[in-house]
Amino acid sequence: MWVGFKTSRAVIASFSVNRDKKRTFMTPESSLKKAIRVYLNLRGIFYFHNFGALGAYKGIADITILHEGKSYWVECKSKTGIVSPYQKKFLENVERAGCIAVVAREPEDVMKLFDKKFPRLRIEI
Repeated sequence: MWVGFKTSRAVIASFSVNRDKKRTFMTPESSLKKAIRVYLNLRGIFYFHNFGALGAYKGIADITILHEGKSYWVECKSKTGIVSPYQKKFLENVERAGCIAVVAREPEDVMKLFDKKFPRLRIEI
């Protein structure tokens, strides 16, 4: 069963099959977030996904990673995605607080943080 969506030029058609075997639409940022989550799970690194719901801090990063006493805040953007002023301000505040802020445009941007000898591999989802 196909789920219909309005598409725009900024959205690339990538599909994923969920547990119900229905095809669902994924934006480039959604597939990037998924690839990062798969990598973090494989490495056993603790993380949580932040949802920008009603009452959430404006510009909060997409993924927060806690590893070896450090806090990483990851904002996921497609290759052409633009970081909003609220997101820039949030990431600046995170860095000012002594944490690490990253704008990830591909999974390797996060892999580089945790792999000393970074292997050139891609996680295909």
